[in-house]
Amino acid sequence: MWFRRAKPLIGIDIGSHAIKLARFSRAGGAFQLLNLALMPLPPNTVTDGVISDIPAVQASLQRLIRLEKIPDKDAALALSGHSVIVKKVQMVRMSPEELANAMPYEAEQHIPFDVYDVNTDFQILTPAQAGSSRSGQMEVLLAAAKKGRVEELCQVAQGAKLNPVVVDVDMLALINSFELNYPEAIHGHVNSLIHLGASMMTVLILKDGLSTFQRDIPLGGNQYTAALQQALDVGYEEAEGLKLGGRPWQPSQTEVLAALRSVTEEMVVEIQRSFEFYLASAGGDPIEQVYLSGGCASFAGISQLLTSRLQLPVELLNPFRHVSIPETMFDADYVLTMGPTAAVAVGLAIRQKGDA
Repeated sequence: MWFRRAKPLIGIDIGSHAIKLARFSRAGGAFQLLNLALMPLPPNTVTDGVISDIPAVQASLQRLIRLEKIPDKDAALALSGHSVIVKKVQMVRMSPEELANAMPYEAEQHIPFDVYDVNTDFQILTPAQAGSSRSGQMEVLLAAAKKGRVEELCQVAQGAKLNPVVVDVDMLALINSFELNYPEAIHGHVNSLIHLGASMMTVLILKDGLSTFQRDIPLGGNQYTAALQQALDVGYEEAEGLKLGGRPWQPSQTEVLAALRSVTEEMVVEIQRSFEFYLASAGGDPIEQVYLSGGCASFAGISQLLTSRLQLPVELLNPFRHVSIPETMFDADYVLTMGPTAAVAVGLAIRQKGDA
């Protein structure tokens, strides 16, 4: 368990738009926030989880570590995009040692990549967690990632003078963050985590804290920027400033809101479709609550429109809900605002060196 860790890990989430960083200390039974920061990335340096400009990302990460004055070197990083596959599979019950030997052959049946080109890992789900009643069967969580993506991520960390000790999947890190902060919503409940990133929207549905449904949709913050560029005939930088509210609006507010609303509407429709598909395929187990994370989660109108369309309670995921925030080190409003964006980084930072 990560509770045994004495030395903190640096949780680093490298997205299409920015690097998010979180670091904690642990005293007794509680986490305390040590670092929380974000560093924007140049456009097109990361696309769909693929780092196309390694030196640029290395330089940004190294600058972020320097600005935060972090003495530690051990880091936990996240893989994302279509180079990562996570699936639950049914297998004949066996010991962990036997499963380790059988997994390369089993993986061939479930992943679209050459098994020799991927790193695989697994976790046995207990019968109570998996809800399986099949005699002699067990459910296994299988994760596979292209070796090139893992090596690429490690190269970035090492180039920034860091030691990559844990490589996780971004959505599994998000689930870790949720479990830490919403323990009362795990057992006996069905919830949806919707991560709204710069280039990808991921819809997760959890039952008893385990993922039962995942859908990745190529929609996100980049679509908002593109819609503003097209509607207002402005460049990328100006559209980004308008989107984030960092620049005064030169066009009329109505034009800006209309451009943003069109993308929000498209995202909500795709979320509705995801829920409908889940309900049709899962045979019941209605969703009780929706939690939003990612850089776009706080955009005006998303929560309200989802609440109206889904007829479900929708709230922003707070990854610091059960974390101590030193008042002398952090502005409470800043931490609250950063919360949804930092959710994956938090899930990484609570990992332990030596985790699978």
